Amino acid sequence: MGDPIILGVEGLRWQAGDADARNILELSGVECFEGFQRLVTIAHSFREMPREQLSRSIIRVEIVTGEDRDRIRALCDSAHRLVNSTRPQDNLAKCRYLNLAAAEFKAEGGHFDCRRGIVAGPHPVGFSVADVFRSLAALVPDPLPYLAHELQDETGLDELWSDIGSARYGSLVHADLHAFGIQRAVEARRATQQTISRVRRTRDAGHYKLLEYAPELVTWLSCRVLPLDRLHDGGRDAPRWMQIIHTELIPETERVAVALVEAYQQVRPERHVFLKQAPKLDLWLELIDRVR
Repeated sequence: MGDPIILGVEGLRWQAGDADARNILELSGVECFEGFQRLVTIAHSFREMPREQLSRSIIRVEIVTGEDRDRIRALCDSAHRLVNSTRPQDNLAKCRYLNLAAAEFKAEGGHFDCRRGIVAGPHPVGFSVADVFRSLAALVPDPLPYLAHELQDETGLDELWSDIGSARYGSLVHADLHAFGIQRAVEARRATQQTISRVRRTRDAGHYKLLEYAPELVTWLSCRVLPLDRLHDGGRDAPRWMQIIHTELIPETERVAVALVEAYQQVRPERHVFLKQAPKLDLWLELIDRVR
């Protein structure tokens, strides 16, 4: 049987079957502390192997409930780090809300997977998990771009993913997160990035280097035109996101790009190394204040 698969659950209910039916144990609020890859392998085997062969298989599963869940989760995480070389992104596989969003994508015929090296999404080019988090950070309804600034590089992403229980992480990934909200955020950021690229093709010298070295600043400020507090609203009266992206966000991105560069020229008129200056938070805040 090998090592057990260890699950943490919020609740369980035993349903006894009659003479012709099997007993059923219903689990709610399931977390997989250990054995996630084996569960994936079992799921694939279920589709590919004869049911008679699978019926003879025995799997050892241990279920943890109540206050023991936090202790067992910590022990499994500690043991995992000793056995495997992990990275912060690996924590995302344990995020309940991302897993629920992945299930929504699957139900709609799409694909979303937060594991390393996998590109998700219905588009031919797809989108990465980094794209998802940067998109959500661009559309979070905060008055200042702290998260968008933090996540512009790999170091910021790793810091966020290292603690998926933090308030910063929870501001992006929470109980209201839905697949369609992720899709909207990715579409919005992609539209701004494509618009920035078009502007750069005609103007890419001097202070216009800001668009090359701080594109997330342009994206964040442009996205203020969107109904940010309704990103995960799936009701009948929800905003027409694609229409807003094409009719309002794209022209707003062009305006913001030019306005930020003009402000950049005013606050930093001297020539300097744009690569080092443009991504700095203090510059972002100063430019935003001037443009607003």
